[in-house]
Amino acid sequence: MEAEGTDLAPDALPRLGPGLGVDETKVDVVARFMAPAATPPNTLAAGQEGFVSARLAKGSYVPICNLNATGTPRRSHYDEGMRTAFRVGDDDGGHD
Repeated sequence: MEAEGTDLAPDALPRLGPGLGVDETKVDVVARFMAPAATPPNTLAAGQEGFVSARLAKGSYVPICNLNATGTPRRSHYDEGMRTAFRVGDDDGGHD
């Protein structure tokens, strides 16, 4: 999973082609999940958990996953509609 800083809608990121994932050369990838010893690389087995930690500037972000169940960059979780957006904003909830 990557987090990408963008003003685009979650479903409007540039694609590698029809039915394929996000073209990571055309977005600003700001964080990347790295699994230490997974097969295929950088994936989790069913039931496993993983975390991504990043210091994000104020702005809008879309987490993306370009892998599918086989671990290949073909029809991806992003392409299958598993996408959302979140915003890092000015409101810190009153915390210093």
